[in-house]
Amino acid sequence: MGEKKNNEIYLTYQKDDLHKICDKIKETEENADTEKFLAFMLSGLFNYRVMPFVQYNGDDLVACAVVGIAETPMERESVLYIHFAFIDVKYPYFWRKGMLFLEDLARSLKIKKILMSTKRSPEAFEKKYKFKKSYTVMEKEVI
Repeated sequence: MGEKKNNEIYLTYQKDDLHKICDKIKETEENADTEKFLAFMLSGLFNYRVMPFVQYNGDDLVACAVVGIAETPMERESVLYIHFAFIDVKYPYFWRKGMLFLEDLARSLKIKKILMSTKRSPEAFEKKYKFKKSYTVMEKEVI
């Protein structure tokens, strides 16, 4: 693959890029199983249902998203599911660019819904990106 242009979004399965995505996951989720997530991202090479995207400024990874085409018993059609997303805080306008990119991706795949879960404020995603709360994900630790 040739040299990446600054601030362009690229689909990638290059191990260096995937490891950088895993590093970003470790920064936000200390207990994340990044080896398992790396294998999950690489599975996209074979199943065409997992797509890791990166965006660089020079050598710095400034944004990334791992999305997948998912089936859910709650929906009749496939959905685009955001498994992980990161935007460097120095580039807040990349959120808008990234969401427009994912909306275009969904349209190109004839997918009508984007789903995600978040530990952050759902209200912020509702207000800023027009997501709506349609499900509640709950967790119970079993000891």
